[in-house]
Amino acid sequence: MRCRACLLLCLLVAWPALATAQTKNPADVMPAKAIAYIELRNPGQLIKEVQSLVEGSVLGKPDVLKKLQEKYAASALRRGPEAIQAASLILAPEIPAEIGRIQGAAVAITGIDKDERGMPEFVAVILPGDSNILRLAFRAFPLAFASGYASSDGKMRVEGTSRFEAVAEIQGVTIYRMKTRERRTTGGDAPMETVREQGPALATLPDALVVGSVERVKEVIGLAKGARTPALSGTRAYQEANKGMGDRPGIFSLGDLSALLDMIEQLPLGPGEKEMLASVKKLVNPAALKSVNQSVSLSAGTLRFRWQAQLDPGEKSRVLDLLPASGINPDMLHFLPRDAAVLLAISNADGEQRFANLLTLANEIHQAAGGRGRTPSEELQGLEQMIGQNIGKDILAKIQSIAIAMKAPGGIGDLTAPPVTAVVQATNEAAAKSLVEQTIPHFYGLVTKSQDLKAETQEKDGQTIYGMPFVNYGRQGATIVIATKPELVADALNGGVKKAGLLSDEKIGARLSKTEGTVVFLAAKPLAIAAKSLPMGMMFMPAQEKALVGKIIGPIQELAKNEEPIVLHVTRTRESLTAEFTVAGLKDIVPKAVDVGVEMFYQMSGPSERRFAPPASKTLRKPEQKK
Repeated sequence: MRCRACLLLCLLVAWPALATAQTKNPADVMPAKAIAYIELRNPGQLIKEVQSLVEGSVLGKPDVLKKLQEKYAASALRRGPEAIQAASLILAPEIPAEIGRIQGAAVAITGIDKDERGMPEFVAVILPGDSNILRLAFRAFPLAFASGYASSDGKMRVEGTSRFEAVAEIQGVTIYRMKTRERRTTGGDAPMETVREQGPALATLPDALVVGSVERVKEVIGLAKGARTPALSGTRAYQEANKGMGDRPGIFSLGDLSALLDMIEQLPLGPGEKEMLASVKKLVNPAALKSVNQSVSLSAGTLRFRWQAQLDPGEKSRVLDLLPASGINPDMLHFLPRDAAVLLAISNADGEQRFANLLTLANEIHQAAGGRGRTPSEELQGLEQMIGQNIGKDILAKIQSIAIAMKAPGGIGDLTAPPVTAVVQATNEAAAKSLVEQTIPHFYGLVTKSQDLKAETQEKDGQTIYGMPFVNYGRQGATIVIATKPELVADALNGGVKKAGLLSDEKIGARLSKTEGTVVFLAAKPLAIAAKSLPMGMMFMPAQEKALVGKIIGPIQELAKNEEPIVLHVTRTRESLTAEFTVAGLKDIVPKAVDVGVEMFYQMSGPSERRFAPPASKTLRKPEQKK
């Protein structure tokens, strides 16, 4: 009998895995009207990518790790597991072997549940692949929630049970849901019985496990069985968003902002919350955003975060009107120093109009907040009268792009005069000349309270440099360079003419080659900054911190030689707004960072354990016996 039971259990567990997989992507069986959607893609490959980052570190070298443990011997009476050994389990081959069996998982929100008041209507789909453990856990899940209760006050007895039971069958697939049966008995009266369903529904398909609101579970079953109703994977919003993710492992999400705000309106909101929501809808105009998607992926040692909004060109939005319609001018990047460690470039296309849009938005927010005091327009008029300039017409209208770059500090002198270079790309040469000869001296005089201030000129390496205390600048055509030192200005101008500036650097230049439509570009080399600034900071550190920093400076300086820049890229087109954040070269950085972190952990935990260790026992002498 026991053998038969065991055989039956094995068949129940293994049977789904024998079926031919049909659903390769959770979105293929998700409702097309999903308001919000999040998907875990290729989890097994994702775990392998994480392991590849640390496998070259001390965590993957047991012999080296053992020597470190012996070097920093810990108290034998320590409580809990050895933290570093526990962390090394991330490299266990069993983890990707089991998780790699799972194809993926996803959750979608489709609205407000009509049965569960105030709760979202949702559905979750798990593609277990060849993972029998996941299938067994899904079947065991309902058993953990079976319960019963009974009570009596002498007049009435109440008995009840709650367990998952079959509530429907769709195309041969049984749907289970929590049922609570309650019986009330009073005196000699006939018992009154009630039955109610609550909570999410469960269903098991040959290649998918489904949890969610009853109607949405039914819809998923229909799509999995070949129903002709639209699926999420067939929508244009999903297909456009999927292009950015590609086949890289990670997390992917998609949302309909307009439908999401409409869903929030259906929730029980207070008067103040309703007014705030109405103001947000008015300012943002959700109809201008067709959909929003995000993704986080890890592939080949590169971490990527991508956010994108699909735009409707026929709709206007106060917030979107603040963004430039065109990208930065790539020619200006030739004037940035080649060894810059930090770069920020921003487009200012249509600056005058966008400033007017900002002022209109500020006035509307002021009005929505109660309209007390002077309006932003009135405050601006007072400021412009004081400075004698129209900010939109006289300044912003003449600037097409702005970029700021900073070199890593090379000495104490760089702390008082930071090696920062600013580049202003004017709309034309006449605008650049006006900014250099009139606007910059005028504003410098306002700040320093010096009237009729004029800059001194000098020739430096073939360039005419305008100088004022702590500020130096020069011009080449429509490009203006501003820096703290005249030699920085001259180097930047000559580098721009010879095209020997930042774009000639292989690491950053490759990332800057695609600048069309780029409204914001940020690149940074934090290791390069740390490699030069930490030695200067050591002279101000206490002895213990100085010793620790002294050990990590060498590895940091070595890593900085081949450092890939961290990049933020914001692109605007007529149909979309995209932001991409990329951290490359992690396979070179992470193992060495882990090695340094592990050794520092042992160094710092050793004194702490000795501090709290129990006192050493003292050996008591036996009293001498009198003869």
